Parts: sequence; structure tokens; C-alpha cells
Amino acid sequence: MPTLVLTGLFSALASSFTFLTGFGLGTILLPVFLLAMGPALAVAAVAPVHLFHNLGKFLLLRSVVDRRVLVQFGGPALVAAALGAWGLARLTDLPELGSWSLFGQTFAICPLKLVIGLSLAVFS
Repeated sequence: MPTLVLTGLFSALASSFTFLTGFGLGTILLPVFLLAMGPALAVAAVAPVHLFHNLGKFLLLRSVVDRRVLVQFGGPALVAAALGAWGLARLTDLPELGSWSLFGQTFAICPLKLVIGLSLAVFS
């Protein structure tokens, strides 16, 4: 339960920080969610936060939203998000690429974790 509460509080805090910038929510939240759950679930858990964050911004700022820009960027963003989710789902079925050990603990290099890690590094 404490992990769930902390994750929820951190989500609210990250949403408030990224409200004005319009970007960065996933980059901030995904590492936190990865600490609390597996990679596939963490990526899936960030999606509803994004949805409610964007709906909240839209409701608060709808009087100044340029509808043309919303359609030009929002439509392709929805398509790209669906394709990205589909691609990540396919990565969960692929075998490990290798493994390594540190301090007596073995770690697996999975395609999904590799793509998430590289994405976070690039987007940061």
C-alpha cells in the first residue's frame, strides 16, 4: 500500500511540474513506475496518467486551444501512441539478449527493458 500511495503522489507532483511545459511526464514517471512494477505494466500505467493529465489541461485551457493545431498534432500522436504500445507489447515475447552479474546477482537484458532504457536516455 505505501508504494501505491507514493506512486500516486509522485504522479500528481510530476503532472503539476509538467503542466506548463507540455512534455516530460512520461520521462519523469516511467522510472518511478519501473521501481514499483515490471516494465510492461509500468509503461501501461503511465498511459492513464497521460490521458487524465491531457484531459485536465484541455478542460482548463479549452477556451484558448487552437483546434487546428490540436487535430494536426493530436491525431498523429494518437496513432503513434497506439503503434508504440503495439510494438512494446511485441517486445515482451522476445527472448533475453544476454545477462550479466554484479555483486552476486544476475541481471537479464530483455528487449523491452533495453528499448525503454534507451528511450529514456534519448528523451531525457
